[in-house]
Amino acid sequence: MQFLHPLFLFATAAVLVPVIIHLFYFRRYKKVYFTNVSFLKELKEETSVRSRLRNLLVLLLRCLAVIAMVMAFAQPFISKKGGAAAEQPKFVSIFVDNSLSMTALNEEVDLLERSKETARSIVRAFRKDDQFNIFTNQLDYRSRSLLDREAALSLIDDIEYEPLVLKLNEIINFQNEIFTKSKGAREQISYLISDFQEGMYSESFEPDSLTSTYLIPIRSSIPANVGIDSVWFERPVLIQNQNSKLFVALTNHSDSPVENTRLSFTEFGENKPLGQIDIPAKGTIVDTISMSFETSGYQNLSIQISDYPVQFDDTFYVSFNVERTFKVLHVIDKNKLGLERSFKSSSQLELNSVGLSQLDYAKINEYDLIVVDELIEMSSGLQSTLDAYLEEGGNLFFIPKPDLLSQSTISFLAAYQIRLNGWDTSKREVGRVNTESYIFSDVFENASANFYLPGTSGSYTIIAERANESVMRYRNGMDYLSAFEVGQGNLFVLSAPLRTDFNSLTDNPSIFVPMVYKMASSSNEHRETAYTIGTDDLIKIRLDAEAIDLDGVFALANDNTEFIPAQQFSSGQLELNVYGQVKQAGTYKLMDPLERKVAEVAYNYDRSESNLDYLTDTELEAQFKGKASIITYNLKADITDLVQKNENGLRLWTLFLVLTLLFLLGESLVLRFWKIN
Repeated sequence: MQFLHPLFLFATAAVLVPVIIHLFYFRRYKKVYFTNVSFLKELKEETSVRSRLRNLLVLLLRCLAVIAMVMAFAQPFISKKGGAAAEQPKFVSIFVDNSLSMTALNEEVDLLERSKETARSIVRAFRKDDQFNIFTNQLDYRSRSLLDREAALSLIDDIEYEPLVLKLNEIINFQNEIFTKSKGAREQISYLISDFQEGMYSESFEPDSLTSTYLIPIRSSIPANVGIDSVWFERPVLIQNQNSKLFVALTNHSDSPVENTRLSFTEFGENKPLGQIDIPAKGTIVDTISMSFETSGYQNLSIQISDYPVQFDDTFYVSFNVERTFKVLHVIDKNKLGLERSFKSSSQLELNSVGLSQLDYAKINEYDLIVVDELIEMSSGLQSTLDAYLEEGGNLFFIPKPDLLSQSTISFLAAYQIRLNGWDTSKREVGRVNTESYIFSDVFENASANFYLPGTSGSYTIIAERANESVMRYRNGMDYLSAFEVGQGNLFVLSAPLRTDFNSLTDNPSIFVPMVYKMASSSNEHRETAYTIGTDDLIKIRLDAEAIDLDGVFALANDNTEFIPAQQFSSGQLELNVYGQVKQAGTYKLMDPLERKVAEVAYNYDRSESNLDYLTDTELEAQFKGKASIITYNLKADITDLVQKNENGLRLWTLFLVLTLLFLLGESLVLRFWKIN
């Protein structure tokens, strides 16, 4: 038998108190004279013996009560690990799950608060000379600290929710790393306090056989939850005063259908209801919102639903850039009449014609569309620049030179598995416009109506060995205009020169201007309207030339915080690494060195924890390969007592406390009912 607090055994000296009282307690007798005392002698001797017996019994009961009380305070136990192992200091690592799923309730108290109280009880169950490591989903510098008991309790009090999620293998690997770096040959004990959602499941990992691992599941008694999974626009580019569809995906994660879920959105500070939605059990509903934006520039909105008690996934933030004008760069060999005349009818296209010799390669990424018009030669530098431009999401419109293509032009097209063969001066007419392609979708109110189509008196045959979309075709079925996806951008190839003596396309602005306009806005790049906290630390934002040329640093800010992320410019884009600095969902403004807003980004909480389905005890045992013990959580259970039983074996302090009460009760009974006549 060992003692958790052996110093209390010195208090057994208190047993001298009842002994001293017994030894120095003298009963004073009063003399009474009788005429004949011979009859009292026998009675006096019998009373004295009974009195001594009663006093000795009372003394014994008092001594036993004192000893039992001292033993109770010393907390004796019978160790399961042997005397030497039980006496050694221990190293205890405790993981407290503070992810957003812990906002769920268990009897009107959130799971995180219950987890923190459980962690405190575990710490109190160990001795003062034991060391502790407390960590959460945020593996910061404090998670690697070795603490005494008071510091561990203080750190537990400071735990708050974090929008981060760790899988089981990440938790165990981190604990193993901490155990490896700890000094001294201490016994290693691991506690994992979590709701153990199914999302925490990980691929096979190997628990450390030298570590005693205990799992404490703390789960919600209300597993129902409805959340907004994702929000996206129908098209990657939003244009001012044009209708666009916004899609909202809602998921019911419970086993029962949910009715009358209120859906609304907030724009420019005004909340607008969208109606009520019924969602089947374990089902997903996609709702469509028709929107039109009267102003250009960066804007944001949030979508909300009404749901309780898990609310971190009830709001979804999006930010986006509404385009007013598109910048088109027209590259030609020599300064000659360009496309200005054809663009006069469009105020939404900003055309800049430059000769090849004046082309600034560094500013190519500022344009939404580059028109390469009849270039005689294409240098390797120009080819690599255009290739990078396409990969980054740019759009390129290639117009061939008549009669004969240069070898450099052939090589440029060949890199994309495209060939222009057989210059033909015969007249051809376009017979079909693909109104299902993005270029001509929503251009014509009546797609079946007869309208003027261009014709050519000199053209090539487009041959492609890669997937392409036929945008316009000749009557003979050959492609007049083809579209190819290259990286995140699009390459458009025209079969004929654009000059009017070979092609009548520019004579028809009702086709040409909308065509170029849609080309400039047809980026395949998935422009992120929202990012996920903890997942999307690295983001890219395209800025205009004025912002790029500024000296200084850019900052992200909202109403509550402001910070400077790591940043660098690459291919005309600003790369930001927030590296865990975003803690709260919402919309953040990107401020330039002059403190002007140049962009907006929206961050949302990770939706992986929206599903409140939990790993069963059987699944947890399979994950840990039987090397972990599961402590079933009970609100009425004393977790401290459970932990000490696991670590110290059979605890006896309650037995000695009961014995103390019994001895005191026995003393009272003896004094009350054992009368001395």
